[in-house]
Amino acid sequence: MSLSYLYALLREKERQLMRLQTCQSQLLQCQSEFFQQEHLCTKPELTAKTWHGSRAEQFDSIRNSGILWQYRAIEHEQFDDTLQALQNKIVQLQNEISELRSSIANLEAKQAQMTTK
Repeated sequence: MSLSYLYALLREKERQLMRLQTCQSQLLQCQSEFFQQEHLCTKPELTAKTWHGSRAEQFDSIRNSGILWQYRAIEHEQFDDTLQALQNKIVQLQNEISELRSSIANLEAKQAQMTTK
């Protein structure tokens, strides 16, 4: 492999890493905003003045066991799974970048030895 190829590959991996880190930061911000909006799943509150009776109880039950439950599943499972997959890819890229830098250093050392002979 040539040094120019390794440097180009290194630049590409670093660019990918920066994009993933930006994505991770934005996703964490979205997760935070999502958490803050959970209370909206049970709004408006039902009272005797707004709506009451068996239909209101059924509606409230659907909101709490259906909508709120699904919202929390997104909140905890889907965000966490996505963030974990993103973190795994970031670590993988960081390892690849380290390996590339090591390969570049080795190749540069070999070329330096060849030019001094």
